[in-house]
Amino acid sequence: MERRPHPLLLRDLIGRGATIAPTAPVVAAMPEGAVRSRWSEVRTRTSRVASAFRGVGVEVGTRVGTLLWNDLRHLEIALALPSMGAVMHPANPRLPDADLAWTIRAARDQVVVYDAEFEPRVEALRREVPSVARWIRAGNSAAGGDEWEAFVASGTADLAPPALDEDAPMAVCFTSGTTGNPKEIVYTQRSSYLHALGLGLTDTMSLSGTDVVLAVVPIFHAVSWGLPYAAAMVGAGLVLPHRRTAPEDLLSLIESEQVTLATGVPTVWAGVMQAAKREPTRWNIRHLRRVVCGGGSPNLEMIEFFRRRLGAELIHSWGMTEINPVGTMGRHAATIEEAAIEPIERQKIALKAGRPLPFLEVEVVDESGRPVAHDDAVVGSLVVRGPTVRGGFAAEDPATLPGGWMPTGDVASIDDRGRVSIRDREKDLIKSGGEWISSLALERLINAMPEVALAAVVGRPHPHWGERPVVVAELAPGATLDLATLRDRLGATLPKWQLPDDLILARIPLTGTGKVDKKALRSSIR
Repeated sequence: MERRPHPLLLRDLIGRGATIAPTAPVVAAMPEGAVRSRWSEVRTRTSRVASAFRGVGVEVGTRVGTLLWNDLRHLEIALALPSMGAVMHPANPRLPDADLAWTIRAARDQVVVYDAEFEPRVEALRREVPSVARWIRAGNSAAGGDEWEAFVASGTADLAPPALDEDAPMAVCFTSGTTGNPKEIVYTQRSSYLHALGLGLTDTMSLSGTDVVLAVVPIFHAVSWGLPYAAAMVGAGLVLPHRRTAPEDLLSLIESEQVTLATGVPTVWAGVMQAAKREPTRWNIRHLRRVVCGGGSPNLEMIEFFRRRLGAELIHSWGMTEINPVGTMGRHAATIEEAAIEPIERQKIALKAGRPLPFLEVEVVDESGRPVAHDDAVVGSLVVRGPTVRGGFAAEDPATLPGGWMPTGDVASIDDRGRVSIRDREKDLIKSGGEWISSLALERLINAMPEVALAAVVGRPHPHWGERPVVVAELAPGATLDLATLRDRLGATLPKWQLPDDLILARIPLTGTGKVDKKALRSSIR
């Protein structure tokens, strides 16, 4: 079937913000100090970047890698490459060197732009990945270590946009690879265009040109959840923290830049909550209105802290790299019906992952592949389908189920209003004595305890029961907690057989995207 004569191309969206909000701020919190720009300037720079890439042989379909933090250079590249039909591969600098080299080879990058702080690593990568034709160093101009500005200056602002198909790739991202090598996921022009539109809807992020957005999620994590494209579309102010993501740094950025919307993973917001509790009068961030929490489940204490202490709605979001990546948003009151619910009852809604974005279909199925009842009680495997799933081509993947449904690996339930509740990852469920224990349910209860800064639950092999739950926790400063106390508190709501066998007080390892690294935890306790 032929496409309509007006293909859905990202470049037709991302220049809009510079037209309707040319003076809206775009700020990068660099180590040497804040670098400030505006959307009108970003648009001009983006055109020059595209022209400069064309000048070194980057054509439609060429893969370009980036090894950068969230800063203006990374934003310029993320906007320029899809506009000219090239493909960005935002490589994860937190990966070990061998894994990083593997992804650059797998992505078939021809050019790589890297932050000068990675120079020692790049020296090794040049030898490991000789297929990369050009490496461009982005450093501090004042220190004389920058090739980026000279590179940009070589371009012009009048590059003619090439003809593109909406199914053409615009980015390649890799999954976390927790069970082997990461999987390559290609985002298309069409899937990213639809995704950007979805983020701007009122019942998702409610993103608009009146917002100033703090993108804590790194661009190397699914292009910062697509946020740069949505912000460029509506002309929202955009704050990029570079690698300054310590809780105190984020709170200071929210205050100084008058941030109204911020996005990050639960470990980020748990740290922000603890820092704000320790110094309750240090930061004035009452202008913060919405905080999107994805990549894991927030607990009720976190949700209520942001609501009561900061006046902000903490929005539980679920997604995965394979779906480009945002799948659901759990707004506390997205309908007239929900707005009328008493706040104490609305807490139950806030804990859900929420409803899917309009272009994504979700279903929960049993072991036979049949949909379960939508009563929020029956649990099954979460499956999805739609135009953003694997770039719109999930049906061509051999792992796809009949009807075009893609398994997500999540265990979930769904209610009669279409709201999804994530119960656990299938691989994180703990099977003890033939019964399943949800690590996520235990984590929510434990992370809500005042003594706990961060906790994770994993299964440890047991000679009789198969597996038993073990808690690994980091405590709040000055706090104490023992296993007997932990079990006593959990026993008030859980049966005895679900209570953890052990409590280990230790630093919790995180993945390169800031999530709890369950794979590393399991290895450490065996």
